[in-house]
Amino acid sequence: MIDILFRGDHPDTGKIFANDMLCGKSIPENLEKAGIYYIASRMDLIPNMTVARNMFLSLPRLIPNIWIKDRVLIKEVSRLLMEYHMQDISPKARLKSLSYCQILCLEIIIAVQRGAKLIVFDDVFNQIGENGFKDIEKMIEFLNEKNISVLLFSNRYHTLFASFDSLVILQNGVTTGVLKRDNITFHNFVRYYSPTVTQKTTGKTLRKSVLSIKNRDLEFSMDRGDILGVWSMDGDYLMQVGKQKWELLSGKNENGIDIAVSMNGYRPDKIYKDMSLVDNITYLANDKVSNPLGFMNKRLQHHMAHYALELIHSEYLMDRYKNRQNLKGITLIDQLKVITAKWLCVTPQVFIYINPFIILDESTILEFREILEDLSGLKISVIIMSVNHAWLELTCDMVVSVGKK
Repeated sequence: MIDILFRGDHPDTGKIFANDMLCGKSIPENLEKAGIYYIASRMDLIPNMTVARNMFLSLPRLIPNIWIKDRVLIKEVSRLLMEYHMQDISPKARLKSLSYCQILCLEIIIAVQRGAKLIVFDDVFNQIGENGFKDIEKMIEFLNEKNISVLLFSNRYHTLFASFDSLVILQNGVTTGVLKRDNITFHNFVRYYSPTVTQKTTGKTLRKSVLSIKNRDLEFSMDRGDILGVWSMDGDYLMQVGKQKWELLSGKNENGIDIAVSMNGYRPDKIYKDMSLVDNITYLANDKVSNPLGFMNKRLQHHMAHYALELIHSEYLMDRYKNRQNLKGITLIDQLKVITAKWLCVTPQVFIYINPFIILDESTILEFREILEDLSGLKISVIIMSVNHAWLELTCDMVVSVGKK
């Protein structure tokens, strides 16, 4: 859609109107004349120039005299930045010294000064840290006060959407949901973005069952295959609990390591990136099936790794890394899959994830849910401990609160 609106591509079907006027062959030019400006995730300003000089080149009407002195230019740009509540940006600073978010705000100022009535953003979330969104939120509030509309295209969800009037969800060019402001939540987003995924019910009460788990701080009773969320606002508390020794109080112990614990997906002591995929996955099982010299049969090792990945529908990793002697460059979600497969080689009864959402975003949370469903199908109980209550509700059968609130 961005390519059609602003890069000159032509739609196969349909018509585009701006201010009730049909756009001709040059759609981008028609949109700009109508006051519709596009701000891409890449920037068009000049990195080695100062902020003042960039603003002068982009807004020639700001100071019409080309021979104007720098001090007058700096004064005018300072006034403009203050008007947009961006006085923390120095007009003398070179553009390359600014954050991505600050440069984005300059692009917005330029669009407004050129007479924008609607500003269209390409996906900006992948390049802005959470701290930077404070500036973007302030700028969107300012645009709202000026009655300038905002249209943002993105392939991922962000909490910023909660301040929007509506959120339209598209899949393969088809609208699958339209959320109004009061209903814009991540839970509703996933419901419309992935309508085939069965939503798990929440609010169940814990009950006595065949499996009880306990450590120094916590004790739960679960059915085999249940997925329990443990929520606390105190992340340090959850890490402390996760590092303690867990015990099974009931249920028949089976061979293998009964309690599997994953602190998160990027700890170096969980993934050895200089080790092959097969060696990583079979690392925990080595002592149980190795020969008297301490070496596992390579054919058996390969079979175990493939089977463990197959249990969580991730056997594609074998094809991807079969000719590699290391895991350098492996994505965070694939690291989490390797860690899960590693534990599956030693048949745990309970899998405990500590703060897994640190390494997940909206595009990979669905893959994590599929892992949980696979573990549940294997009758392996899962405990997820996190400070993110919304995502616990989305992924768990039930959620309990513990620790400091």
